[in-house]
Amino acid sequence: MKRYLAMDSNDWAKDNVVPNPLNDIFNFVAGGSDTTSYTLACAFFYILSSPEIYAKLVKELDENAPFIRDTFDYIKIQNLSYLNAVIKETLRISVPVPGCLPRIVPEGGTTLGSVYLPAGTAVSISQQSVSFHETIFPSPEKFIPERWLGNEAQRLDKWNVAFSRGPRQCIGTSLAYLELRCVLAYFLSRFEMALTGNCGDRLRWVDRFVAVNLDDVEIKLLRDRWN
Repeated sequence: MKRYLAMDSNDWAKDNVVPNPLNDIFNFVAGGSDTTSYTLACAFFYILSSPEIYAKLVKELDENAPFIRDTFDYIKIQNLSYLNAVIKETLRISVPVPGCLPRIVPEGGTTLGSVYLPAGTAVSISQQSVSFHETIFPSPEKFIPERWLGNEAQRLDKWNVAFSRGPRQCIGTSLAYLELRCVLAYFLSRFEMALTGNCGDRLRWVDRFVAVNLDDVEIKLLRDRWN
């Protein structure tokens, strides 16, 4: 922000910045904070809504408690298979950016199926339509972390489009995964929790470029398991 405020509005090139700083600011705020908080709220909701999933995840975290409680070794935390499966399933069923992200067909054009798209054509696809495609994800309306485990996970990874794909993929993907893993690992390892609100079995949301929950996810901390 200091750099933007100090630059010469009559000579953008001199300061070597893009001529539309509001676009950058919007991306940093919406993409860097709203999406993470939305995903965490959804993750806690789906985890705590299923006693079986909650117990299975806590068991994995308890088995690796020294990496979380004593040293907080992120390198080891990021390899926890069920934690990763829960995060990927959350990103699938509650896509942080559910709408269409436009792309421009490059020089030479391309053919999709039987349709030729000339260079310069704007194309896009909804992330939500991929995540709820029944051929790719059977029973797409159900929260099933196990679909991201074992051999099936290798097939599905290419359809994990929550951060988009290709050279224009979200630049904050690695940071987002770090935040999600660290917050979930710490809180679920340390505290016994329960939902206190009444959201039903699905969260209601609206698309405001980033998804925004219409229901508050209210959680009660029942016990500090470390003390």
